[in-house]
Amino acid sequence: MFSVFEATPMEAARALFETNVFGVLQVTQAVLPHFRCNGGGRLINVSSGAGIVSEPLMSIYGATKYAVEGFTESLAYECASQNISVKLIEPGLVQGTNFIQKAFENSKAARVPPSYQSFVDQAQAMYKKPSPLQRATESNVAEAIVAAAIDTSDQLRHLVGSDAEMLAHMRWETSEVQYRAWARSKYAPNPN
Repeated sequence: MFSVFEATPMEAARALFETNVFGVLQVTQAVLPHFRCNGGGRLINVSSGAGIVSEPLMSIYGATKYAVEGFTESLAYECASQNISVKLIEPGLVQGTNFIQKAFENSKAARVPPSYQSFVDQAQAMYKKPSPLQRATESNVAEAIVAAAIDTSDQLRHLVGSDAEMLAHMRWETSEVQYRAWARSKYAPNPN
């Protein structure tokens, strides 16, 4: 759902957390005892570029992906003592998933306060613009999952797509001042 947080129904927020966060937690808790009994294993969680860089109108979705990011990193440290490797797949936008179109359709349920409407219109226009970066395909994501499944290194993060790589570079390899200037120029629509 693309929505300003103030207009996001709490039921929608809870449903997204149930799927994206509590679903991951429950599956992980169910599988870890089996890995331990087998002397090890490899757990792979899928996050998103939205777990690296927050974007407008996606506060709840981003919050769920940040939660998966933090959980997975912490879990990797815990599970290393049990010979369980934990990996994190971080795709950007994926071609063919209609993510943006579905988000626009779902956002019709949120009533945007009139004072936000100009901001929402500008942000939605930004999302509709074609990206200059190559988006990942579903096959690229599947290949990254397979690569993570056979990766014996201690690498946690596996970025998928040049947009995810660019987000990670801006978030982790630039100063906070540089990052904030970049984010404002990209994500902060002009006020009226």
